[in-house]
Amino acid sequence: LTEVNTLLITLAALERTNTSLQTQARERIAQAENARREGDRLYAEARAALGRNAFDLARDRLERATERYDNSLSLQDSAALRIERDQKLLSLGNDITQAENEQVIRDVRRLLTQARSLYFAGNFERAEESLVQADLRWKLTNVDDEREIVYWLGLVRGALSVRSGR
Repeated sequence: LTEVNTLLITLAALERTNTSLQTQARERIAQAENARREGDRLYAEARAALGRNAFDLARDRLERATERYDNSLSLQDSAALRIERDQKLLSLGNDITQAENEQVIRDVRRLLTQARSLYFAGNFERAEESLVQADLRWKLTNVDDEREIVYWLGLVRGALSVRSGR
């Protein structure tokens, strides 16, 4: 009888532990789901920012979405979510980089055209300003110098030095 009472007490303790563990598991699942939904929302915001050519905002939202997905996966591992996250976030990151690079190329082309026109009009100072702007814009997404900018900067600065007698 004493042994049965001891077993009943042990069983009751195990039941309380089981209930506690189930509650903790449900809470973690809910936290993981909330983190995943937050990641989805931030991903959608990043997509929308990309559509508006707000590249810095898109990158920020992408980074925050990555953090939320990682948080969700740390609370509850899911192979499906891991695969979806990797595909979505990598694709969006590539899209942001490509769109920004295309925008930079358009801006640089416009500034180069403007600088050439100013150069041929004899306005070397403004041509140099446009070329410096183009160079700064180019270096936002590229490591190497743009050869056409370097070429035109050389011509413009040469013309400026000839004009000033240096």
